[in-house]
Amino acid sequence: MGGHIFNWGLWLALPVVAALLVTNLAIGVMTRASPQFNIFTFGFPLTLLVGFAALYLSVPLMVPAIESIYREAFAFMQGMLKSG
Repeated sequence: MGGHIFNWGLWLALPVVAALLVTNLAIGVMTRASPQFNIFTFGFPLTLLVGFAALYLSVPLMVPAIESIYREAFAFMQGMLKSG
């Protein structure tokens, strides 16, 4: 069950993590291309904006997965209670 929980967490976090990774890579390329450009003026707000946008867009798509996770977890708990 522990492996399933880790797998579920990974799949639920993956869209936001991927969006933030691409954002940070783009910010890194822009910083490398123009070193005099101050990254702190827009990097942090841009990262926040992209992270919240990715979360906002991915949560509705996660509802079936979360329902499946709850069903599987409750079935596991029922099995544990019946066998104990």
